[in-house]
Amino acid sequence: MLNKWLKSLASSLFVFLPIIEMLRNTKFKDIELFNVALIELVLIVLILTMVALTIYKHKYHFSKILFFIAIVYCAYLFLHCFHIYSFDTVIFPLNNPSYFVELYYLFRVYLLPLLLIFVLLENKDVFDKQFYLSISKYLIVVICGNIVFCNLFRFSLFSYKYENEALINNSTFFDVFNVTKDYKELFSCGFFPSANQISIVLVMLLPLNLLSLYRKVSIINTLLVVLQLFAMIIVGTKTAVLGSILELVSGLVMYIGFAILPKQQSLKGNYLIVLICLMILTTCTIYISPFYKNYSSEQNDLSVLTEKQKYIYKQLESLPIESAISFIKSNYSTFKINKMFIDYYPIEDDPVFWINIAKRDRSLNNDYRIIKQDILARIVQRNDNTFDRYFGLGYSINFPDIERDYVYQYYLFGIFGVILFIGSYIIIYLYNLYKAFYKANFNYYYALPLVSCLFGLVVCYFSGHLFGWSFPMYILAMCLCYQREDDYCDKG
Repeated sequence: MLNKWLKSLASSLFVFLPIIEMLRNTKFKDIELFNVALIELVLIVLILTMVALTIYKHKYHFSKILFFIAIVYCAYLFLHCFHIYSFDTVIFPLNNPSYFVELYYLFRVYLLPLLLIFVLLENKDVFDKQFYLSISKYLIVVICGNIVFCNLFRFSLFSYKYENEALINNSTFFDVFNVTKDYKELFSCGFFPSANQISIVLVMLLPLNLLSLYRKVSIINTLLVVLQLFAMIIVGTKTAVLGSILELVSGLVMYIGFAILPKQQSLKGNYLIVLICLMILTTCTIYISPFYKNYSSEQNDLSVLTEKQKYIYKQLESLPIESAISFIKSNYSTFKINKMFIDYYPIEDDPVFWINIAKRDRSLNNDYRIIKQDILARIVQRNDNTFDRYFGLGYSINFPDIERDYVYQYYLFGIFGVILFIGSYIIIYLYNLYKAFYKANFNYYYALPLVSCLFGLVVCYFSGHLFGWSFPMYILAMCLCYQREDDYCDKG
């Protein structure tokens, strides 16, 4: 009876995940119960109920370990929350330290996925391989179906918009040959609020989709992979587009590698042919897609300055600090400084920093990840508190995501926070990787799902949007728990 409840609750959780993400674009997200958003409360209740059932099912045989882990996390949370109040708000006035905001964010975004991993790993008798593959198929159908359908009928959200309120009036492939504006206007992400988040989710799901195809090469499974590949190209981010082709190549290379090793499975000719055809199809589609046309048509050389721009740079060199403040404000576009960052971190508060930023290579300022990281590093430098390194500035500092995971979490939560909230996922992955060299696990069935987590954990350093966001972290949790120590033989 408990097993049925656990399976039903876990299935409900994954069924709700993409729906909840789409609801974040609606006013439904503002509905609250007990001062907690209803869509978040659903996930919290489902996971905590599964945790309670798991503890009851296993008769507390792991209570000492749980108690020790709980003590470690509670100690960090106490010290972290105590530390964030020591920040000098004069340096960054947007900082608004709050115990409640900090604890709720860490619990909702980082601890809940870890609790889900605990439930899934402690109940391997309930959550078998077929469960994960079925869930991944559902997620792919809902996510990719939404992206492709909405794009074809031109009522999807833009991928490259800070405020995803406007709907596209173009279709990625129907309008690619007659577009007269920015090709990025053809990229769309369905009704999902973030193209970057959905990109990394799709990157983690693709290897599981390929595994389903390998287990049974059928028309339905082939079309499901085709659907996902088209959706990833429609989204148009580097993570999605380049990730699709890289994972196909990885799947092919790994399979051939295992096939030529002694005492490994023989080549499945039909799978090999389909995989090669998918690679060719994807490559050709990318070539005619807005993604390729957009990046091949970008001719802006940021190192080449017009005469007027050279004169502006020359003037800046000779201006005193007081005059440089207003001068940079008037010419921020020449220095490729987005006004958004000046609003976040006013020039008047740190003129020396902004003068140095204005004088450097414009290509650095044009990369938002770099300039956001530079501002955050400067804030830490000015705060001059040794404990920032260990406990971080806190989520409630209200600084925008720098879109580079690990680095962003280091600034928010410190070294200890990174170890506790991100290190756990890496340790589980490394353990799964270690198990891959067991004789029973050294095969394509076990190795291919490892690509899911590897790509997710690597890509997030360059594009962010894995850690710190609920949806992709739940998918990462699922992918980490797929690996099992049981039979990986081909069941056809």
